[in-house]
Amino acid sequence: MKKLPALAWIVPALAAPAQTWTEITTNVPGPLTIASTSSSRTQPVASDGTHLYFLGAAGVYRTEDGRTFDTINAVQGTGSYNLTNLSLNFVKFENGFVWVGGDLLQPQTPVGATALHRLRPGEATWEKAVESGIALDSVPILRDIAYDAASERYYVPSVWNGVYTSANGMDWHQVTNGLPAGTQPKSVIAGAGQALVSVRIPNALPHEIYKTTDHGASWRKTTAPVGIYHGQFVRHGSRVFIPIDEDPLRARSPEGIYFTDDFGDSWTEARAGLGTGANFQWNLTSDGSTLFLGHLAGTSIEGPKFSVTDGITWDNLPTATASLPASLVQSWTRHVFRHGPHLFALAADSLVRLLRIPVADVNFTPTPRIVVTEHPRSAALLTGQTLALSVSVFAVSVDPIYQWQKQPAGRLGYTNIPNATAAMFIVANATTNDSGNYRCLVSDGGIFGQQTSAAGIVQVVERRDGAHDPTMKPASMGSGTLTRLFVRRDGSVVATGTSGVIQRIGPDGGVVDQRSAWSAFGLDEETTSHSFQNGIIDSQGRLVCSSNVRQGQGGRGPGGRVPVFKYIIQRVFADQAGLPDDPSFSPIELIGGPANSISERPGVGYVLVGGFTNVVTGGITNAAMQATLVDYHGRVIPAFDVQNGPGAEALAELLSVSGRENLFKRWNFDTNSLASVGHDPAGSIWVFGGFQSWNGLDASQLMKLDSSGNKAANFSPFHTTTGSNLIAAAKLLGNGRVLVCQGVEGEHLLRLMRSDGTFDPVFNVANATVSPQFIDAVEQADGKIVMIFGRENSSDTASNVLGNAVSKYARINPDGTFDAGFDTSQNLGIPSCVAYDPRGYIYLGMGPAVIRVFAAPAEVISLSAEFLDAGQLRLRVSGPAGRAFTVEESSDLVEWTMWTNVVSEAATTDLLRSISPETRLFFRTHTR
Repeated sequence: MKKLPALAWIVPALAAPAQTWTEITTNVPGPLTIASTSSSRTQPVASDGTHLYFLGAAGVYRTEDGRTFDTINAVQGTGSYNLTNLSLNFVKFENGFVWVGGDLLQPQTPVGATALHRLRPGEATWEKAVESGIALDSVPILRDIAYDAASERYYVPSVWNGVYTSANGMDWHQVTNGLPAGTQPKSVIAGAGQALVSVRIPNALPHEIYKTTDHGASWRKTTAPVGIYHGQFVRHGSRVFIPIDEDPLRARSPEGIYFTDDFGDSWTEARAGLGTGANFQWNLTSDGSTLFLGHLAGTSIEGPKFSVTDGITWDNLPTATASLPASLVQSWTRHVFRHGPHLFALAADSLVRLLRIPVADVNFTPTPRIVVTEHPRSAALLTGQTLALSVSVFAVSVDPIYQWQKQPAGRLGYTNIPNATAAMFIVANATTNDSGNYRCLVSDGGIFGQQTSAAGIVQVVERRDGAHDPTMKPASMGSGTLTRLFVRRDGSVVATGTSGVIQRIGPDGGVVDQRSAWSAFGLDEETTSHSFQNGIIDSQGRLVCSSNVRQGQGGRGPGGRVPVFKYIIQRVFADQAGLPDDPSFSPIELIGGPANSISERPGVGYVLVGGFTNVVTGGITNAAMQATLVDYHGRVIPAFDVQNGPGAEALAELLSVSGRENLFKRWNFDTNSLASVGHDPAGSIWVFGGFQSWNGLDASQLMKLDSSGNKAANFSPFHTTTGSNLIAAAKLLGNGRVLVCQGVEGEHLLRLMRSDGTFDPVFNVANATVSPQFIDAVEQADGKIVMIFGRENSSDTASNVLGNAVSKYARINPDGTFDAGFDTSQNLGIPSCVAYDPRGYIYLGMGPAVIRVFAAPAEVISLSAEFLDAGQLRLRVSGPAGRAFTVEESSDLVEWTMWTNVVSEAATTDLLRSISPETRLFFRTHTR
């Protein structure tokens, strides 16, 4: 709670200022302009600290104090046009330059003109601010400019063309990745390596705000209120403001002034003293200590405003004038701004008028009042946890009194909570009965009135397998579809998506790190879109990315360039801050098509498979077959041929690490093609294919090979005989088993293939089916399997699993029966990817968002080692009795081999291993 001392607002009566406005329009050489919703004009006035700059009906006027004006319209290096020949939308002072921008759509636009010009203060000749990037044929309509000193980068929003960025203010690059197609940006602000842009959504009225943290390489939608109209961003200290107008007939955010203290991650409404009105299309300015507010249309009731409380409360500026009717200032003041010792205003009735009043004549005393500045935040928690709600209050010259109220879930009306009379309300050991809506009444004892906070919605839930976990903080890419989820050792999740973004989500949710998947791929900044397709986390915890990149503006108008598509492989450190590139890996460009699959060959490198014809790495072009092997530095390893034994072996290793890499659909592969299901713990290679012959084995569809690419001993290949037993999808599980869906259409038989190639006779003994086929599956530590299902048509929102109607995910028991204890009643959406967190969660990619549901946590198993005499090593495994586990060994922490499989009979199991002197070995264990 912040309280302003009462003495600070006492103004002696004898010192009361005259508070009169004077019109100085006649001092201006020509007609002035104002911002308008019917045009692209947004900012008609700017100050460089010494001079004011006004957009006229033609060209630019400059003045020091409003007494005399100069016209400054000459453009350096050209005699064919000046600024009077252009349609100008804004004038703004940024990074030591005065900038003017406009559009080139007007038929009178001179040949050779550019849409952006800049001027150094004190000079009278403008220079063109476009040397490349903003082409004439892309018909740019520029509305604003911002500069970020941290990244030394400019941003310019352009109608139809998204956003342009530049490192020097002359060479520009279009950046639209993550912005809706055809977006019409209006306002931009930048700082601390970030930028916000306000955009109008195509073919709709609403405006939204998007944010970038990687210099425009990718944009994501913020939680800012959606408005029918957005004003311009204004920086006031560290706080960023934007006016938002809303049509009350549209159920969206209420109109008002909104601000953010964390650069767009959260927003607060500030409208105390603004009143109500039909049109809140305001224009906002700041002199660093005081905010000033005009309006865009002549419907304001209370006239221009000011705030000396950082935008929390607002009061009226004087409307009395010596020579003009008060209604002109009150109803028609569009822009209010301070320059030197005066306040200036642009007002418009039948004319655009310029008014001025001495700052010393204005009483900036705020009205005493109470304002709730931080409302109770909605909360989701588990039973037994502590509920804590709070409000923050801004008080001018009064002491606040608090009273908390509750509306129980499913009931009407609020009631006072006894003894809840502080700014914070706490409930220890919350139960489901504590769910409901909570609000706080704040008053001053009846002097100036009462404020009611917004309600915080509290949801207290019990942990139940399959149920949505509402305690996870929201995590979304804002657009596109998630393609991969990787759970890391610390409980965080690395997520990738078609919007070209990589995110790391914290163990409790929320995006804690983000970057564009291609921002440092060595590509030029003309990249306009990107789609992350697939990838793996390798044995060293690095993310190997496969990306489709679109370059070239392909702009509107004649002569727009045809886009160029590139297919890129890059490696980033998935567990380091900023998700940086791995400089030891040379980015790879694939010619002719993308990499459909990536797999690691431990100790060797990566296998890439796809429709590409050439691989370019390190400036060298290499002819490629159906699969290519590269080392850990991105260099092609020659003599790798998919047609021979070693090539088949490597191809069979594809997608063996984690995620959807080991999932296949039969119709995705041509005759004689192979795709791997992955490695089992014994090191064998499972291969799924639509080939007709393999080493003399006819019509085999699912096989297991040894490390030489030959059929594994004691394995009976699976043969396709009819359409009903075709394998539509396969997923490698633990202990060398493969979950398969059989059948091409309709109902699919769910079966489990054992390591010898035979089907498990006690799995799904009822021969129950699933519909549609699963698109991915994960195995929990307890052997239960969670499957996700796609959409068969646009209206499909449910699936049938073993005779049970479910949402698009379900869990089965290790014996193939339906797990009724896994809640599948919630329709959470259509998942695209899935991952298991041993802490007891299933993560689901739902469109651009990551959600999680509860699952059984894995048992904790520990491993310790002790040397004994006679060259013996004792390994001690501690964990639940009766649990099967595998112990693996490695000499380099890269390539691991199985040493033994054990079923523990007690909580602690000792294993003996002979070891030679000075042998260096590592051991690890995991449950099966």
